[in-house]
Amino acid sequence: MRTGTIQKSDWLSGQTYQFADGSIANSKRFKLKSVKIGNKTLKNVTCSIAGTIQAPMLLGQSVLKKLGRYTIDYEKEVIQFE
Repeated sequence: MRTGTIQKSDWLSGQTYQFADGSIANSKRFKLKSVKIGNKTLKNVTCSIAGTIQAPMLLGQSVLKKLGRYTIDYEKEVIQFE
């Protein structure tokens, strides 16, 4: 909000998530107007804020399915989009 990337109108109601380890967390959420990943631009992407700064940044299935076909190279730590 400090830089103007997110406006008050971008905030959504919070949501409760359950993770693979069984833990549950409440997260604040907002929409980003656009996100560029490689040569693709996605519009109105819902983002969640983790409760800890140590949490990794995640790209969820809801975003990945919008990107079409992709492969993951775990050794090089890259995603390639077709």
